[in-house]
Amino acid sequence: MFRRNNKADLVPEKKKAMDIMITWGLRKQMVTQVKIRKLKKQETDKPVMLPMSLSEIVTGMYSQDTSHTLKVIEFLRRILCREKELPVEMILNEELFKRMASFLSGVKFSLLYETAWAFTNIAAGTLSHARMVVDSGAVPYFIRLLSSDSLCLIEQSVWALGNIAGGGADLRDLLLNHHILKPLLRLVDMTAPPNFLCTVAWAISNLCRNKVPSVMMIVIKACLPALRTLIHHKDDAVVSHACWGLSCVTEGALNYTEELVKYPDLMERLVELLDSRNVGVLTPTLQTIGNIMSENKSWIQIMMDCNLMDKLPALLQNFRLNIRKESCRIVSCITMGFFEQIKTVIDCNLIPLLLGVLKVGDIRSQIEAVRAIKNMSEDVLLQEVYCLVKNNVFRPLCEHLTTKNVRLLDLLLDTITNIIEISGILGPPESLFHILEETNAVDTIKQLQNHNNWIIRSKSHRIYEKFFSLSSDEESAPENHNDDNQDRYSTDEY
Repeated sequence: MFRRNNKADLVPEKKKAMDIMITWGLRKQMVTQVKIRKLKKQETDKPVMLPMSLSEIVTGMYSQDTSHTLKVIEFLRRILCREKELPVEMILNEELFKRMASFLSGVKFSLLYETAWAFTNIAAGTLSHARMVVDSGAVPYFIRLLSSDSLCLIEQSVWALGNIAGGGADLRDLLLNHHILKPLLRLVDMTAPPNFLCTVAWAISNLCRNKVPSVMMIVIKACLPALRTLIHHKDDAVVSHACWGLSCVTEGALNYTEELVKYPDLMERLVELLDSRNVGVLTPTLQTIGNIMSENKSWIQIMMDCNLMDKLPALLQNFRLNIRKESCRIVSCITMGFFEQIKTVIDCNLIPLLLGVLKVGDIRSQIEAVRAIKNMSEDVLLQEVYCLVKNNVFRPLCEHLTTKNVRLLDLLLDTITNIIEISGILGPPESLFHILEETNAVDTIKQLQNHNNWIIRSKSHRIYEKFFSLSSDEESAPENHNDDNQDRYSTDEY
């Protein structure tokens, strides 16, 4: 079972997708198991139990008869394949782990392969299991096996090393200190079987992961040419893992992304992949593009010059919620850019599509859609806000003020405030106030002054005091309140 890594540095909205990437090895390993079970049907028929005692396992591990040792390792591998909770500590101690690792230096293929497979599944357990594999001394053997003449033995070794690398930054760096990079990158051969390249691409992406601490720049520079090559493969699974690797690179330091942007062909290929119907390709591609565009306005233009805008309408209407969310995130990056870039969003008629996401999307998609609109409402150029009003943005924003999500509510309040303020410069905003009344937004904003989140309380109070309190409390207002009004209508940030 391949480990789902518990990484604190992963932002919540990305964690699920990254977990899918890490557990891909489980699905692929299961395909291999099915093939073996067809040859050994008795493996599927036997109950999940210990047919060997611990003393028999110890005896077999130290036996001079390799066929006896093979039976023990094969038994352990079967147990590790079939059990959801790996019973490693019940069977093996530190001494037996080291003994097992010594089998990786042998010459008998069946024993080598079964041992590598067993270690692969052990490393796929908890973090402590991965450390057990490392402490056994198996890592140097696995790296040596990357130069084996057997492709399936190489692949199994890559699998084991990929699982170890997925255990965290310290295990990743341990593999790098054992000089895994050169023999691993040498395996990137576009003529190799797609399944083999999938495993290689997945292991490379794990070496680029983890931000605390980030991987060294020398590793990024070494891996980028391989990822650039793999991203052009015809097999979607290979491309998916290459894209996840690029996503990991763009989540690192700013200069890591700068290395990636140096390759125009890579930028063009990323945009081309937005036409893919495979969610495993689309998700990491969108995340990579979004990461790039969030860093630098000039990089936004690089992506736009690759015909990115032609791809966004279909993506914003994709039936998959996560695809819509990531697409809205890209639009929000564009609306943080220069005026010409924001104008392109308007010219491509993306505002109605953002409203469509706000209407039927999930919370995460709605947050990104409103963020894109909010960015447009903050620019000093009034044409953008005029376009927002013209596209009937205001009503759906007001209708969503009843949301329970604090992040979305915070963005809605900011956007509504911006539109009312700038609309007042363009002309009397009576139509907006009419919408506020029709949607009961005024009452909602008044109630939000008692919200349990202090930011929501403060912003709703500011909106209500600035735009509505004078009209609603006109009869009870003191006769002389010029100074009070000046404070009440102040636009200073709290």
